[in-house]
Amino acid sequence: GKSTLLSALFHVLALILQEDAIARELASKNGLVKVASDLLFQWDSGSVGREKHEVPKWATTAFLAVDRLLQVDQKLNPEIAEQLKKDGISSHQTPLSIDEDKQNELQSALGLSSKHIEMKEQKRLIEKACSCIRNQLPSETMHAVLQLCSTLTKTHAVAVQFLDAGGLSLLLSLPTSCLFPGFDNIAATIIRHVLEDPQTLQQAMEFEIRH
Repeated sequence: GKSTLLSALFHVLALILQEDAIARELASKNGLVKVASDLLFQWDSGSVGREKHEVPKWATTAFLAVDRLLQVDQKLNPEIAEQLKKDGISSHQTPLSIDEDKQNELQSALGLSSKHIEMKEQKRLIEKACSCIRNQLPSETMHAVLQLCSTLTKTHAVAVQFLDAGGLSLLLSLPTSCLFPGFDNIAATIIRHVLEDPQTLQQAMEFEIRH
């Protein structure tokens, strides 16, 4: 019923947001991130393992739609377009990733597309993402969650929040049931974002010096 409708809605939104910069602007102005993060916070990801529930499809596509909204690269990546046009997201499909060099160039020039999402919402989403990683959700959902983490952690404050929430150790402790093709690349990107943060680097160096 409602879950299927939500899933279809977020899937279509992810497609549109991937291809259309104007749509990203309109979606942000109309509060898509707030709606998606509110829904994700209402969903108890812990129930998946605890009560043997399956992850609702809308949750996976919601993470994906928000990630698409945050992209500043307005050129359509054929690999992602092909991925999104398939029916649903499968753990056996190719990884959802963007050409890292091209995106880094844009990010250094423009920064994360913060006009699309407030810092409070970024931190809220990374908190929910860490909760999902902690609950070791299936690979299909983990793929979308970690893709969003790799986008959000481009912002230093969010990378620090990810680290403080235990995200790094949780990421490195994921069982094979959570992994997917391209996991190593996405995980390496997240780790690099955390290590590239000057504050985190300084904290790590001070820790090593003290110990």
